[in-house]
Amino acid sequence: MTIETIKKYLDAQPFAPFEIFLADGRKFPVEHPDFVALGGTGRALALCQPREDGFDILDVRLVASLHVKTGGLLDGGS
Repeated sequence: MTIETIKKYLDAQPFAPFEIFLADGRKFPVEHPDFVALGGTGRALALCQPREDGFDILDVRLVASLHVKTGGLLDGGS
């Protein structure tokens, strides 16, 4: 997965919530784009989990797919 693909869904108008799936099977909900910060090099993504008062820092290279809640499963690099 590329950072450009993730940005495409973060910047979508209207925004549709989605889930990030990592290669190890873990998944992370993205309910609003304000809950995501992208690293300057495009390798890291910080994801706030407001319902848990925590955050996760993900390596973008380990993102296997995105699932848009109003649509289908997106995988690959574009």
